[in-house]
Amino acid sequence: MTTELSLSEAPLMTHADRTLLLQVIVNLLQNAIDAMEETEPSCRQLEVSSTEAADGAIVVSVSDQGVGIPEEIAVRLYTPLFTTKSHGLGLGLSICRSVVEAHGGRLMA
Repeated sequence: MTTELSLSEAPLMTHADRTLLLQVIVNLLQNAIDAMEETEPSCRQLEVSSTEAADGAIVVSVSDQGVGIPEEIAVRLYTPLFTTKSHGLGLGLSICRSVVEAHGGRLMA
């Protein structure tokens, strides 16, 4: 797997619970890695970027080269207790969205 990190040159400052936002990022990274399980190992690529939007919002993006999210799953992605994994509880993205929204942000797939 290759990893590409593209972070803002200037530090991006915000008032937030560092621990909670770190947990969100860890969860998103793990989901991205899990999404690439069926991808040919030489094609697995994980990209993480951060930037400041024109309105001053901080944008953090985690993307992968997984198989994609079918529409019927995408509509339920943030539903508590919904999972497509054999080892998941279905709480990760629901909690992540709640944390991000509690900080005034948005979480999008």
